[in-house]
Amino acid sequence: MNVEKELSQFYEAMEPLKEKLLALLIQFPPYLKITEGLEALKQFDFYFDDVFRYAVEVRHHSWFNELAYNFFKNNNICMVYGMESTGQTCHSTCSNIRFCIPKINR
Repeated sequence: MNVEKELSQFYEAMEPLKEKLLALLIQFPPYLKITEGLEALKQFDFYFDDVFRYAVEVRHHSWFNELAYNFFKNNNICMVYGMESTGQTCHSTCSNIRFCIPKINR
């Protein structure tokens, strides 16, 4: 899949907002396991630059292990997750930013 043109246009459009953005969020679908997700992130890692900070929301239970924590930490990417959807907690600091998605009672 070649998305270089689209991502370049997206980054160009986001450039004026870079001082106001905490991070660009990449949201994975609930069925995406760590093996496929890490492969996708590695495939597009040349798009991760120092202009923006990045956060990745994971929703599959396979992400909650040292392999994922180390990947995010080594790449200064924030790992985002909703405790309601995963039932998991992350006991590792993956980046210098943290997100908390609170549980919403319905």
